[in-house]
Amino acid sequence: MSDPQSKAAFLRKMAHEMRTPLASMLMLAELLADNPSGTMSARELGYAGKIQTAGTEIRDLLQAVLDLSRIETDAIEATVRDVPVAELITEIEKDFAQLGRLAGGKPPELEISIDDALPTTIRTDPAQLRRLVGHLLAHAAATGGGPIDLTGAPAGDSEGGIVVTVGGGLRIPADQRPTIFEPFRPGSGRGKRALDLAIANALAGLLGGSLTPSPGDGEIEAFVLYLSAT
Repeated sequence: MSDPQSKAAFLRKMAHEMRTPLASMLMLAELLADNPSGTMSARELGYAGKIQTAGTEIRDLLQAVLDLSRIETDAIEATVRDVPVAELITEIEKDFAQLGRLAGGKPPELEISIDDALPTTIRTDPAQLRRLVGHLLAHAAATGGGPIDLTGAPAGDSEGGIVVTVGGGLRIPADQRPTIFEPFRPGSGRGKRALDLAIANALAGLLGGSLTPSPGDGEIEAFVLYLSAT
């Protein structure tokens, strides 16, 4: 099944077949966790909660696989327009807060710094850029050890591009550099976190940009997104 279109069709069918039993499992787990009869022990309630957590992780992983497939087969197109940077920042902050609520806890602190030399508007697809940054932030929140830093600055090139860096607390081993954007590498053990990076990388290409690990040969401490101004 090397043809990307055939692969995408297979994934869509697989998703359809999996979603119905998965939805039933999550619904039943939620009913059990509510303990309507009041007869379940604390241990049994804990089991129900674990079923919910595992089912939700499977659902999110399945959706991430489908998202990656859609991007790779050009089923998603960029709709570019002039977007105020301040508007993007506000929406990214909202998305990050929502990420914490969905995870059932408080996310790390997000520190955003925008260079004064950056234009007040940039030309991009705001929805896809927010998705891209959201995947980077989700990965940083899951793997980092402190506040997350997001910076935006001019690239300093003749194209008038911009550079967005997401880091803070990341310490990804250097030996993962060659395969950092590969979602299904055997033995990687990164699961949804690997898919976050693979999707972010694919979205960078969709937006006509590029995503790279922090420079150097050592540990990966940040991810750098370059976007052209045109």
